[in-house]
Amino acid sequence: MYLELGAGDPVVFVHGIASTHATWEAVRARLSPYFRCVTYDLRGHDLAERQKSMLTVDTLIDDLEQLRRTLGLEEMRLVGHSLGAFVVAGYAVKHPSRVRALALLAAPAGRSEADLQASAQLIAAMKTDGLQHVMPRLIDSWYSSDFVKLHPDVLERRLAEIDSINDEVVTRTYEIYYQTDITPWLEKLALPTLVMTGRYARGCGADVARFIASRLSKASLVILEGQRNGVLTEVPERVAAELLRFFREH
Repeated sequence: MYLELGAGDPVVFVHGIASTHATWEAVRARLSPYFRCVTYDLRGHDLAERQKSMLTVDTLIDDLEQLRRTLGLEEMRLVGHSLGAFVVAGYAVKHPSRVRALALLAAPAGRSEADLQASAQLIAAMKTDGLQHVMPRLIDSWYSSDFVKLHPDVLERRLAEIDSINDEVVTRTYEIYYQTDITPWLEKLALPTLVMTGRYARGCGADVARFIASRLSKASLVILEGQRNGVLTEVPERVAAELLRFFREH
């Protein structure tokens, strides 16, 4: 399933783990006056399509290429958040002539052994105790407690979005997220790339973003002060403004 809004040069948005195309709504609304904005559900995340098999980063990259062909796009700008950042980076490596500019939002790279052990424990807990058991840990990585108190409706919508996705799909995408390292791809990305994250984003904060930007030949770095991983729903206006600035330059 995919949705389009606006006209002009195409921008395709790829969502992250435990998300759907809906996570881009506020950002897309701010960019659609300037671009043809395309959002879609990753494999297995559409309510009408519950496929759990063949969920790998490679199949997700190939699905993006199939979407490009379906839409008849010769060239596009790509924006990926979290797992989506892996998809768009991998796509740009595999199909460089199809990508005009790239934006990597909240993308992890160069994980330590401690990071890998913590992620393995999280996935094990998902499998043995269920997604609801680990949900408090996930919420804490998205938003501060102060933000949740002030905006409970945002958290409610986010939880409803997760509830619409099969638990096995969520768990599998977390496995892909933690098993993928984009570091070897970075030196192959010779196109303009925006690297953006929240300063305190767990596993993909300011230091990680600087690490990624340092390995890109044409990087633009943006650190969103005071933010964690949930920048798309907490500060979509700031995310959209930075994307618009970057895409106007490229």
